[in-house]
Amino acid sequence: MTLEIQHALAALFRTAEAFDGLAIHASSDDQEIPGDQSALVVACDTAESPVAGLYRATVQITLSTPCILQDGLEAHRALATVLRQQLGDLARLSTHLPETLAYSGRHLSQWNDSREDERWLTTAELAVGVREI
Repeated sequence: MTLEIQHALAALFRTAEAFDGLAIHASSDDQEIPGDQSALVVACDTAESPVAGLYRATVQITLSTPCILQDGLEAHRALATVLRQQLGDLARLSTHLPETLAYSGRHLSQWNDSREDERWLTTAELAVGVREI
């Protein structure tokens, strides 16, 4: 379940025009995250089933941009704004899930901006509801 959700979210973000050229990865991907450009990583480590057929997954999303890029902070802020907009409407997520699953809602529980290891970071944590169909 966790792999399906993180891959579906990564696929959904890849469809956003504002993210064209952005490296977007699921945490289970074996691709190297570029050190010289912005990147978005989607991780989903847990999915609980409080009721048969309904799942609540905890998803962490990290957007990072190297501080050394010219206008890096402004570029990072623009990408973070798009990410926040994308997280506000995940209704199209069902089109990226396996045909036996459907998106059922989300709750953004954390949003943090910081600087760490010479990268601008925006991290988001959200609960994503998925149901079997």
